[in-house]
Amino acid sequence: MLLVLQDWKSLLRVDPTSWLLEESNPSVKYHTLRAILEYPESHPDVIKSKEAISSSKVVTKIFEKQSRLGNWESATNFYTPKYRSTYWQIMILGTLGLSKADPRVSKASELVLRNQLKEGGFSTHAAGRAAEEYHDLKRKGEVSGGLESWKAEKIREHEYSCLTGNVVSALLRIGYVHDVRVERALNWLVSIQNSDGGWLCPYWKAHVRDVHSCFYGTICALESFSEVETMSGAVRNVAEQGAEFLLMHRLFKANQAEFSRSMDPREYSNR
Repeated sequence: MLLVLQDWKSLLRVDPTSWLLEESNPSVKYHTLRAILEYPESHPDVIKSKEAISSSKVVTKIFEKQSRLGNWESATNFYTPKYRSTYWQIMILGTLGLSKADPRVSKASELVLRNQLKEGGFSTHAAGRAAEEYHDLKRKGEVSGGLESWKAEKIREHEYSCLTGNVVSALLRIGYVHDVRVERALNWLVSIQNSDGGWLCPYWKAHVRDVHSCFYGTICALESFSEVETMSGAVRNVAEQGAEFLLMHRLFKANQAEFSRSMDPREYSNR
């Protein structure tokens, strides 16, 4: 282990670990101890930094805007406004290192899980937002049929792989590791994998005719699988296919010409 760290540090002009371990940012310190220095969760320094996260400056500011019900912004729509509403705060809190042991986190997480669709995914549209769109289109004469059926269809249409992957990643980091609801979401992601190995938003009418997977949707699905403690054979198989999809397109290449050339399946088949 020591040899690995020395080799890693030898590639840099300056050792950044002392900066990453500063007390002013307990989230960064916690992740540095765990991911870079590989301290166990039971180490006193890890425990101390983890406990400090909930009262850090950035986390305090986030919770100042949380309602007494546990949501941020709208109480009925957790996706918009983007980056300020409940889905996004859960993602941020999971990344910062919070856990469901904090009642503020568990309250928000349970709200999110109550909006999970029966199939397992999460939608950008809640009932309230879908109803608003329906009535607006109805006034314009652009929609027919009853509200309830239109609303259900709209909510399912926007059941996204990217959103579901992001929410599941956050919930796993927060501590919902063996929760059946999270397992259902992972199983849904497995079931909707595209034929090319990546992921699309499977029901979104704007992309319903697309055959090539979305890079972002694929990355989000793979990120959720990476947070699983023990992968089943099915999850490992789809994760490997997803990774191959990204590698096939050489996303690590910065050169646009190379990227464009890699999009040609004939070029890939000759490798």
